[in-house]
Amino acid sequence: MSQLKKPGLLQGNRPILRAFAIFTLSIAVFFIILMSHVLDKYFVYPFTVLVVKTTSVILDTVGYDTSVKGTVLKTPDASLNIGTGCNGLEAVIIFVSAILAFPANLKNKLVGLLLGFLGIYIINQTRVIGLFFVNSYASEHLELAHTYIGQTYVIISGVILWIVWAERFSRDGKKAVNPAA
Repeated sequence: MSQLKKPGLLQGNRPILRAFAIFTLSIAVFFIILMSHVLDKYFVYPFTVLVVKTTSVILDTVGYDTSVKGTVLKTPDASLNIGTGCNGLEAVIIFVSAILAFPANLKNKLVGLLLGFLGIYIINQTRVIGLFFVNSYASEHLELAHTYIGQTYVIISGVILWIVWAERFSRDGKKAVNPAA
């Protein structure tokens, strides 16, 4: 009777370990770059201002009188500062790292990066607009809305975006097959 030899932990899980290593390394590199402030002047700050200006345009379109000064959104009754942590870049870093770690071809990764960036930008934009309304009409709940509800919303939405993308694309560009089905 022949005895089947089971592969070791590393050998049998090499693709998962590779994806985990790429994901972890990518997040570490991106966050080190972000936290080093080397990109603040030419990318992070202008991107944050873009988030604030986009919010202002949307709110002005629906009848609010807003103005922008740097990263601060102002109305006659309230103001809201959009800090570096509220611009959505951290969610983008996590999403990009997940895309890079996933075994898909370059074309599908590029599609995922582009659509994911746009998706997270829109998701974060709805969060900022929601925070504007909370700040304007129930400011006593701003900390709760900002710290817990808003961040949870962006994280869960980003994970859902990634799952949708990952289910759509496999390494060869075909629709991914669910092995459990």
